[in-house]
Amino acid sequence: MNSIDKRSQLKICLSVILLNSLAMFSPSAFANASSIHGPDTVCRGAQNIIYSIDSVQGATAYQWTIPSGIVLNGPDSGNAITVSVSTWAQSGSVCVRPVFGSTQGQEISKMLHMKSASGVYNQQTFLSGGPIIISDNYKASIYPSSIFVNGFSGLIADLNVYINGLSHTFPDDIDILLVSPAGHKITIMSDCGGGNNLSNASLVFDDSATLYLPDANTILSGRYKPVNYISSDFYIAPGPGWVSSPVSVSSTKLSSLSGTNANGEWKLYVTDDSPGNSGSFSSWSLQITAESHSVLLQMNGPHDIVEGDTAIYFVGSQGVDAHYDWTIPQGAVLISLPDSNAVSVFFPKGCTSGPLQVNTYNNCGNGLSSKPVFINVFPDSIQLVVKMFIQSMYVGNERMRSLCMADTGIVDSILISLYSTDLKNQILFSATASLNSEGFVTVRFPRQVYGNSFYLSVRASSFLETWSSVPLEFDVPFHEYDFTISVYHTFGENVCELPDGLFAFWSGDLNQDGSINATDLFLLEQSMINFAGCGPGDMNADGITESADYSMLENNLQFNLNVTRP
Repeated sequence: MNSIDKRSQLKICLSVILLNSLAMFSPSAFANASSIHGPDTVCRGAQNIIYSIDSVQGATAYQWTIPSGIVLNGPDSGNAITVSVSTWAQSGSVCVRPVFGSTQGQEISKMLHMKSASGVYNQQTFLSGGPIIISDNYKASIYPSSIFVNGFSGLIADLNVYINGLSHTFPDDIDILLVSPAGHKITIMSDCGGGNNLSNASLVFDDSATLYLPDANTILSGRYKPVNYISSDFYIAPGPGWVSSPVSVSSTKLSSLSGTNANGEWKLYVTDDSPGNSGSFSSWSLQITAESHSVLLQMNGPHDIVEGDTAIYFVGSQGVDAHYDWTIPQGAVLISLPDSNAVSVFFPKGCTSGPLQVNTYNNCGNGLSSKPVFINVFPDSIQLVVKMFIQSMYVGNERMRSLCMADTGIVDSILISLYSTDLKNQILFSATASLNSEGFVTVRFPRQVYGNSFYLSVRASSFLETWSSVPLEFDVPFHEYDFTISVYHTFGENVCELPDGLFAFWSGDLNQDGSINATDLFLLEQSMINFAGCGPGDMNADGITESADYSMLENNLQFNLNVTRP
């Protein structure tokens, strides 16, 4: 090969090497760069998350963009960034492109999905009516334009304002003021864009945006920080009048509304402050984000339970990835899958009353909880203890003689009936038990009496049937009623007063016809003739029917005593 061919071949090799080198340092080389490294799904509130790409040869810097609500923790010019995620961060793309001196390379992106602990993130958008005409040198056609927010859970963590389809021939004339339900005033935009015609622009006002609306240049659709370039603006009635703020691009912040209640009427006042031009916009909207840890889930299900019952309790679903941790009263049994927003609970005999609550969580942490609900577990029957004295058997010191002088402590067999409060002659439930010498008789009624009210009727073989003065409400599993302490505890005050100031049922209605009369006296006389011992005629329970019984009954006859009932 001659020297000329060698030189030609050398030039070709050098050219190839040079072209390859240029290709390595060319922005187009980034087209083959690796993807962005880092998690696709991120928990709100997470700290120090790293996103990176493989180093691109020849790149002098890297330009990163990140979704709203994600905060850089350090420099953003390298091939890796460290970020933290706010509790209101929104899903979006993290993007990066290399910079080769004055030339930018190809951008690559990675979609990030924001995730919250179960139920703690709440974001809603509320839209106004429209269209709204911005009249020349006057207030807008709807003034104020209102958005009513109702039922929003949690306090404001982030708020963005959308102005949709904004047009104006001289946008520098536009002043827009937002007033919250609590009366906070935020200037959204004022004296922006100079005299550059604005046509059908869609503007988002967001404190986390990187740009401000321009003072004198053309306004383009996009996301901007709120800004006011004039110190004072006047909003005619019913507007607030003069609203002043420092002449500064940072003089007005939506973040000043953080921690306030979003519910109520939001007002947007729009004016044109100079003659000669006009405009319009189609509508406006509020995007409100709340961190709702302070919200308690509403527990649904019965608070009062009878032993042997099964009940269903549930809260609203907190998402497909949510888990549920239930706390139930001691002795109760979950008879359905526990990791669900709805459970069936069985309350067996012996189960105790106690709190019922659910806490939620997912891999982003603890979510919302329900307010503890106290479950009252009642026995499968209701106990009633009645205190009473019988006139003829009372011996003083709150004691009565046992039946027939026997040392049993039993005075008589007592029938207690529960009567309807509507139909006073209708017995709904009844029970029989022994009256002890201290005046107590204890009976149990079936669970069906729970939650209802009844008059009490007390009967036995030797005294006048007696009724309670008022209905007794069976709202707890244990009840007491004392006829002995007041005349007003008996319907019609139909009791006799004892020497010690207590009260007793009248003795002497031997045939239980509801009246103490001559028929009862005749029956007692027959018992005396027949030398009857312990029996209905033995009213004082001394083992024999005799003159003492006769004298008491004869004395009671003079009062013309009858059953008194409602």
